[in-house]
Amino acid sequence: MKIFQNKDKEVFIKKTGQNKYLINIPYDKITKTGQKRKVFWVNFPWWNLKILKKTDLNNGSREIIVQAETIQTLPEFLSKKKYNISYQIALQLFTDIGNQIKTLEQFSLYISPFDLNNIVVIGEHFFFMEDTSNINFLNSNTIKINPTQLTLIHSWQKNKFSSLEIRKIKSLPQTIPIQSSYFNLGALVVFCLFKKYINAESKKMEDEVETIIENIKETKLYWALKRCLEVKAENRFILLI
Repeated sequence: MKIFQNKDKEVFIKKTGQNKYLINIPYDKITKTGQKRKVFWVNFPWWNLKILKKTDLNNGSREIIVQAETIQTLPEFLSKKKYNISYQIALQLFTDIGNQIKTLEQFSLYISPFDLNNIVVIGEHFFFMEDTSNINFLNSNTIKINPTQLTLIHSWQKNKFSSLEIRKIKSLPQTIPIQSSYFNLGALVVFCLFKKYINAESKKMEDEVETIIENIKETKLYWALKRCLEVKAENRFILLI
């Protein structure tokens, strides 16, 4: 039984034994998509996992056996917690996915709007696992969306964690700032911790954000969320201090 499988079904995780899980990834394909995948998986935060074995398959995939007490999707994790997670768990979620976003940026990869189903919880860490339709090459600090990606845009706009600049797209081509993924991260963490969605289209969004997160005021996560949820994309940062 597969615990996780992404949209194109080439990435999946399944249990193989007690505390042992197999992660299957498409690895070395000589195409533009293959280039994205190679960069994504080379820079995946494997150091947070206990790897027992790696095997390269003839079909261009790689199987990685890891040891972990549990592997589950983020929705499953939240459901088991009855959508009542601690500040520390929310901080870990922000840290893990934020670090992954920033690492990929260094290799000119942008994570498009993601939701709860794109994140897997392995042991005590959180991992972004969607590596095809949600990953795009950067052009400087922006990503250009072409008319052929219209279906993709509609999917992004339906995402409840998307930034205002994505929700406002009405025609293509468009250029999207990389900071839209920072808003995405902030909105998702706010939902996981407070069970409330950020209304990116509200003219009073800043006040509404403040009301939602005031219970963690003056903490590291409070300021990190404020930086990610700025109205203007150019003012957003992923930073924990």
